[in-house]
Amino acid sequence: MSVEHMAMVFAAEGLDGGEKLLLLAYTNYTDPNGYCWPSEQRLADDCGTSVSTVARQKRSLKGKKLLASVRRINPRTGEPISNLSRVNLPLLASMRRPDRKYDDNLMQQITFDENDGSDLLKCHSDGYPLPDRQVPPSKMTGTPCQSDSQSLTDPPREPVEIPVDGRSPATSGSRAARAGGSAASGNSKPTFSREQRRQYDAFVAALPAPLKALVPNGLPKPLVDAVLAATDYSSSEGRTVEQLVEYRLMPKWDKHYSRRDQAGPIEKPVGVLVAMLRRDNECQDPRCDERTNVDTGQPCISCEQRVIGKRAERAAAEAGSAPEPVPAPEPRREPVQRSAAPVPPPREAAITEVSDQQRSLARAAVLANRSKNRASRMPR
Repeated sequence: MSVEHMAMVFAAEGLDGGEKLLLLAYTNYTDPNGYCWPSEQRLADDCGTSVSTVARQKRSLKGKKLLASVRRINPRTGEPISNLSRVNLPLLASMRRPDRKYDDNLMQQITFDENDGSDLLKCHSDGYPLPDRQVPPSKMTGTPCQSDSQSLTDPPREPVEIPVDGRSPATSGSRAARAGGSAASGNSKPTFSREQRRQYDAFVAALPAPLKALVPNGLPKPLVDAVLAATDYSSSEGRTVEQLVEYRLMPKWDKHYSRRDQAGPIEKPVGVLVAMLRRDNECQDPRCDERTNVDTGQPCISCEQRVIGKRAERAAAEAGSAPEPVPAPEPRREPVQRSAAPVPPPREAAITEVSDQQRSLARAAVLANRSKNRASRMPR
């Protein structure tokens, strides 16, 4: 069925060359219902263009309702895989251009005789014979139009001068240096690999017009590093280009930076882009960007729970029913150990013996006191 679908693309009108080329690449893999799942890298190789060009033409086809895509994730590893796409075959069939009669029968004009084919130089490409003369062997320059080997969306190559003697133009040495502007010195090495540059180009191509206007020419290292880190699929925080633009960049742009752009040119666009690419660690879920789960497109559950908790605390504070802070317990006082009263030393068991004379004197003193007391109590 893919051959029939490709024929529908050839017969469709209302498509430019780049759109038709990419749609031909898609229909080369479609099933009878228009489903296919080629990766953007495969499509870029089939079309002879870059991944950024494929992404740009893909958005154009989606805008014309000729193509729809659904993101897919490997259920075992969680890594993104090629998107599932579908070509709108009924709409494509309705775009068939009216039949037209073409006068392109050259069977009688171009023949292959036993000569060296010089009669081909005597025929015009539209079938009108030129005068019977040879084309002068003067120097030839390439026309500014695109050749068949070029992409329909890439800029045309500059004309190349072909010498009269048929030799190829020099590709090395001083002549090549003059033709290209400078010769390779061998000291400069590319900062980024081809795959990294392709990944960065895909990111730039996916940006909307306001953000794309901030991207400077060349390869600014801080910006490229930020893009590579944000699209690192080996990390749990890695995003696809579409996820970055839809769930991280555009919300931040609309919330913080669009007003600055309206007020005047942003002074440090690279710094702004790097700041927008940096993920906010407010939520602990690595698949959350700006309170949205990038895999499902639904609000983040963790963020919703955090918002509900904050609202409950705020409502309790406004109603005055917030629980009073519990006072800190007083330090426990240990009982004071009071010292016991001094214990008198035990009395000696043996009493010091008193001499008999001392005992007699004491007894006599006692008797004298008693007699004195009696005499004082008697009436006179």
